[in-house]
Amino acid sequence: MKNLFYILLFIALTAVGCATGRKAYLKGDYYKSVTQALNRLQQKPSDKTSKDILHFAYPELIKYEQNKINTFKTSSDPLRWEKVMESYTTLNGVYDHIQRTPAAHRMVDAKSFSKEYEEARRNAAEMSYQQGLKELNFQDRVNNKRAYRSFQRALDLRPDHTDARKQLDLVRDKLMTYVVVQSIPMHSAALSLSNAFFEQQMMEYFRRYAGNEFVRFYSADEKPKYADHYLVMRFDDFAVGQMSVHEKEAERTAQVVTGKTQVTKDSTANIYATVKAKVRLFNKSLSSGGLLDVKIIDARNNAIVSQQKFSGTFVWEDRWGTYMGDERALNKEDREYTNRRETMPPPPQQLFIEFTKPIYGQTTNFVDNFYKSF
Repeated sequence: MKNLFYILLFIALTAVGCATGRKAYLKGDYYKSVTQALNRLQQKPSDKTSKDILHFAYPELIKYEQNKINTFKTSSDPLRWEKVMESYTTLNGVYDHIQRTPAAHRMVDAKSFSKEYEEARRNAAEMSYQQGLKELNFQDRVNNKRAYRSFQRALDLRPDHTDARKQLDLVRDKLMTYVVVQSIPMHSAALSLSNAFFEQQMMEYFRRYAGNEFVRFYSADEKPKYADHYLVMRFDDFAVGQMSVHEKEAERTAQVVTGKTQVTKDSTANIYATVKAKVRLFNKSLSSGGLLDVKIIDARNNAIVSQQKFSGTFVWEDRWGTYMGDERALNKEDREYTNRRETMPPPPQQLFIEFTKPIYGQTTNFVDNFYKSF
């Protein structure tokens, strides 16, 4: 009779829609089968097929996850307890789903695995902590980073793990690289220029730096107690507002219609005349540019660790024109020029700021690339 019951159940399952979890159950995907059945019962509490599937699939799901848990516990996988946590998370998620589904709650004796989950979490935290201690034994930066991640994970799993907190702080201190950024000197008092804007932009970048959590930048004014590197920047050379003016004169002529004449009783013809004009077209440009030298210096022996030079340019342009004669003789370019008047160029300070903008991008890329692997 029992075999007949399962045969009849199989026939019934193959005849109903997949929304009940039938297909998933037949494929052995008990988690999907259970969740689909529960979703169906939330919409239609009286659905008998979903109840039947839930009745058989839920115990199979528990059995399946328990087998996985037992296998993980006896394995040598360093992440075995986190995998045990994942299985208990699955089972507890289904338990909560059943509690929120009255039709299922009344018919299934659901089990919570919250205590087992907490035990697995404590074991996972301890395993991460012990893994970190092993990695510290190698005494190199790569393994120190791995140890840091292991202690960090132990604290994620168990925030009250005081030993993991102490080890995390110790290994962080070993990994940190402290960089002091020197002020950028300026040597152009004659032009009354200031590099304050560029320096502020650079210091803002260093304050917000997030390329590597083990690298920290300070300004020289902050006077840190310890430094691994000095970052020194200075302008080797720069020029601001080098002016160039080009003038072009030209004669223009054009044929224009001045009227019409009667050719025949039914037709007319245009009357043309030649008009002339003399144009003067001006192009003025102010070129600015500079070269920034960037050095990273070892604070222990003043040796240059890395050095690059970055250039930037900015060209401000103006154009205008005048003419004498008949405006109708002007071409399109002439009109564009003569409709404009000479304008005042930006002050030298603004020109200085403009040519440093591309230097800023090159410098920050250099710093990012240099320190990303520290």
